[in-house]
Amino acid sequence: MSTVAGVGMSHHRNPVQAAREAVEKARQQSGIEGKPDFVFMFSSVGYKQQPLLKAVRKETEEAPLSGCSGEGIISNGVADEGNFSLAVMMIKSDELRFVHGLESGLTGGSDKVGRQIGSEVKQHVADDNLGLFVLADGLSLNFDQFTENLEATAEPGQNLPLLGGTAADNWAMKKTFQFCDDEITNDGVSWALMSGNANLAVAVNHGCTPVGSERKVTRSEGNVIYEIDNKPVLEVLKEYLMEDEVDNWQKTV
Repeated sequence: MSTVAGVGMSHHRNPVQAAREAVEKARQQSGIEGKPDFVFMFSSVGYKQQPLLKAVRKETEEAPLSGCSGEGIISNGVADEGNFSLAVMMIKSDELRFVHGLESGLTGGSDKVGRQIGSEVKQHVADDNLGLFVLADGLSLNFDQFTENLEATAEPGQNLPLLGGTAADNWAMKKTFQFCDDEITNDGVSWALMSGNANLAVAVNHGCTPVGSERKVTRSEGNVIYEIDNKPVLEVLKEYLMEDEVDNWQKTV
């Protein structure tokens, strides 16, 4: 029994050439010939996404696929935040199995989408579930509402690790993309449940470092903060900004 995987990356601006290059590099790294068992695809938004997805699907022989657009692509010691980056991971395994899907409608309620995916995942809950990859629209996701309803529906009382992240669009803040096989949506979640014989380890993450004293949110609605320590949130943020950053909000962002 074995599992092999490879990652390939391309910066070619032609989507067909980018797909061909990234997949070929993934094949060379993994030794996979023919159709892989599963594919993860991540791209930046300089490409037209439909031709890019179509090309990756062709190069991977229509293998099951999950993925999304990103603010940048990280792979094999490379972190690229340009508009033209594509990363493809190919997996071949007789130890792992994947069930995947796509749900849209986050703008209509993250709780509803969480329940929809939870109902799908519930049909495949097993003792050897390893983790659930969640790739969601970063512009419309309410993470707390989504995860609360997902977990309550899919596996009450169990601990199914969530992996993945949110889809982005290079800070345009207009439209992100989520992929599942040949489908693309803009306000949804591409998900993949991984099960089988393996040890799960999270090797890459990122977060935040405290830059001041502890603060308290004193007024909020949903995931929008209005006041911190009883002051308007923008007044509080100014305490951490340089003078030219206060007058240039685009630079601050």
